[in-house]
This record gives sequence, structure tokens and C-alpha cells, in this order.
Amino acid sequence: MTDDDSKPLPTTGTSESAAWFRAELEALGQTQAGFAKWMKRRGDDRPLANIERHIRRMASGANRVSGEMRVILNMMRKGVAKAEKAAQARAAQKSSGSEQIPSGADHEGSEQAAPGPNGR
Repeated sequence: MTDDDSKPLPTTGTSESAAWFRAELEALGQTQAGFAKWMKRRGDDRPLANIERHIRRMASGANRVSGEMRVILNMMRKGVAKAEKAAQARAAQKSSGSEQIPSGADHEGSEQAAPGPNGR
């Protein structure tokens, strides 16, 4: 075990973690105040002023970005990416569906009887 392993977690943040936190909020389209309100709506039981103060301190590097906060932001980022991917797939499906040539009886000269209930 090294001396680094026995050190307690830092109580103050770093400029790198603060920059990461601000970049994550920006990538999610969130402001610090908006993110505090989002957390309150999702069940954070602290007073809104306390949530906002803690977020400001993380964004400035005065407080460290907790592991829980990193998990929340990563989950939000993955959720946004998943939603964007699904929206793109729906848009691609919609655009490719409108460009397909209709089949079956819609074409001239290709009147085919639809199969009956037994497939005949």
C-alpha cells in the first residue's frame, strides 16, 4: 500500500473536475440553476438554495464533483444520446418509407389476389 492509497478523498475540487462538470452541463444544455431545479424535481430533498450552492461550488472547483454526481451526469448524457439515436432512426425510417415503391395491386398490370386465411 502506498501513501497515496491511505489519503482521504479531497474535500476541495480541482480545476479539471470543475471544467469537466461545466462541460457536461453545457453538453446537456443545462444551466447550473436549471440543473438544480431538475434535481429538485427528481427527488433531491434539500432546499433548492442548497442544491444551487453545491452546484456552483462544484462548477467553480471549490467542492469536488462527487461520484454520485458523475454517475448522474453520465446517465443523463447516455440517455440523451440514446434518445437522439432513436429519433434519427425514426426519421430515417419515415423518410425511407415514403420513398419506397408501393407493391402489390397498386401497380398497373400486377393485380394479384391476396392469399386467403389458409395462405392460398
